[in-house]
Amino acid sequence: PNPQELLSSERFAKLLSDLGQQFDMVILDTPASSEYADASAVSARAGAALAVARKGHTSVAELKSVKESFQRLGANLLGSVLVEF
Repeated sequence: PNPQELLSSERFAKLLSDLGQQFDMVILDTPASSEYADASAVSARAGAALAVARKGHTSVAELKSVKESFQRLGANLLGSVLVEF
């Protein structure tokens, strides 16, 4: 019932570790970090993260906030991707 609890658990960390040993790359897609805590919990455990911004929808201020949030968590934010749809 509580995704944040699951994503912050040692069991999830072990799952990511096990998957990392079996595959060259594991890609995790999360809901928007400004709306849900899932992205923060996952980014803290991931080897790297990308912020995806939607053209005409995501503001520069929102991207800066995401960057600051990821930095506070110690997440390895590689950069951002701008999408248009």
